[in-house]
Amino acid sequence: MVARRSGPSHRPGARAGRPRRGFVTLERRLPRFVEVRRLAHGSVGFYFRIPTYYRKLGCEMANEPLGTSYEAACGDGGKAGRAAALNALFDEWNDRRKGEPIEQGKIARYGTIDWLFRQYKTEKAYTEKVSPRSRPDYERIMQMICDTVGKSGHRISERQIRDVTPRAADKIYDKIINGPNGLRLRQGEKVVGLCRKAWRIMRRLHPDLFDKKHPNPWEDFTLKSRTKRKKHAVTREEVYKFAWGCIKQGRPEPAAVAVICFEWLQRPENVLAGYIRWTDYRGRDAPSAIRITHHKTGAVVLHPLEDADGTHFYADAEAVLREGTAAAASPSSCTMLAPRPRTAKRNQPRSIRQARWRNSSSGCAKPPSCLRH
Repeated sequence: MVARRSGPSHRPGARAGRPRRGFVTLERRLPRFVEVRRLAHGSVGFYFRIPTYYRKLGCEMANEPLGTSYEAACGDGGKAGRAAALNALFDEWNDRRKGEPIEQGKIARYGTIDWLFRQYKTEKAYTEKVSPRSRPDYERIMQMICDTVGKSGHRISERQIRDVTPRAADKIYDKIINGPNGLRLRQGEKVVGLCRKAWRIMRRLHPDLFDKKHPNPWEDFTLKSRTKRKKHAVTREEVYKFAWGCIKQGRPEPAAVAVICFEWLQRPENVLAGYIRWTDYRGRDAPSAIRITHHKTGAVVLHPLEDADGTHFYADAEAVLREGTAAAASPSSCTMLAPRPRTAKRNQPRSIRQARWRNSSSGCAKPPSCLRH
């Protein structure tokens, strides 16, 4: 018997010189200052490390592990990811060291409050925990803090993180709440809550940038008390007066949103996003129910619309929805409200804003509070 030889296949038809099996090595570009290390369990990890040469020149940027995912660490083609943000911060420091002018709008100086907020918005605590609905308000509060001017005439954003002591935090709070048009106690509460969270998250990642004696000056903060106004509870009469007013004007979509939000406790933005569609109302698979999808968990609930003897639980609501299904040109693909242009001032579709103006002009009810943001 002849022993089988390893190496190129000698079977008829096989390509000479080509191994039958093996590994393919793919080369990927590594960004500047990124190193690859073999971890204990066999996988590779990526690390951002500033060379000793720049350390001796005064660079205080912390070395940072970038994880085991190439895409997260280096991005597509090695030109993005976390490494790109760190290299941009290094470039700014290096330009300042060499005396070169810094372009307006470039990434904030390392270790400042502006830098802290920019970095916080790249962390999972923000990208995964803060909903898209809340992010514009977060952005506004961060900008409000950064634009606050101290006695020196400089913006708060230019200060180093460790310079914000508990006493300095009190002064920032006082400046925020004393707005040009009077007290802004609610804005002050948002500032303290956001800063407390941002300081806590970023201190865990960059402990060297924070004051060791008072690492989080926003903890145990004393807020001025305010009297909270009670929100008006919308009544059934208001909801249906608004809904039928919209239908009379040929706009059944905002009428359906108002009824759905009131009867089945849904948020307007979730209805507009398509979590409830025309086909979910008495569909083929559930002719006696409405299908409701939870926007956070993805759970689907079939909410019954009638009893076993045919008694309707939501006769008034169904009368409004029937107008919507009759008006929908292609119910199989239409959401309760087709996407329409939005405005920065209000997160309401144009149809609702138009209905509010027309209803107020014709004496109909204004949109109920379930449609206000």
